[in-house]
Amino acid sequence: MQAETQFLEQLFDKKILRVLSLFLEHKTTKFYLREVSSKCGVSPATTYRILNRLSQLNILRVNKINRFKFYQLEDNERTRLLENLISKDPLQRFVSLASKVAGVKVLILYGIKRDTGANILVIGSDIDTSKIDEAVAIVRKDLNFTIKYLCFTVEQFEQMAAMGMYSQPKKILWKNI
Repeated sequence: MQAETQFLEQLFDKKILRVLSLFLEHKTTKFYLREVSSKCGVSPATTYRILNRLSQLNILRVNKINRFKFYQLEDNERTRLLENLISKDPLQRFVSLASKVAGVKVLILYGIKRDTGANILVIGSDIDTSKIDEAVAIVRKDLNFTIKYLCFTVEQFEQMAAMGMYSQPKKILWKNI
């Protein structure tokens, strides 16, 4: 994911990416220029140019109320394409990191994914939990998403499942068996 972000930053200006990310994270919210500027850490003059360019490309809708302009994300093909390129799914990020840890065989979403976090079952053998902790910390820091996890061997998980201990909905996120 880090490589993808660097590629996008080379393809687009970092400041444009910050502005786009703000609107993609808050699709229905209307922002005024200074608000976008402060939230993205971009100067007001640069923010003004970026917002004008994005509105000319029909990525943002401009609503004028009195003398104020409010900007909101359009809902069209272009914005959906940008969302697919830019959006950051915390579970995908975690899976991309945790699946590289030696010994991990299966990653399962246990229960439902909430806006703020998820529970993950990590199944495998001789898993270095410090590496999983690192993946959890990266996702928490970068995407403000909390992952709680439990590690099991394949045999432990099968025994516990047979006993009915994991009856909540489960979704396999990644499997290498």
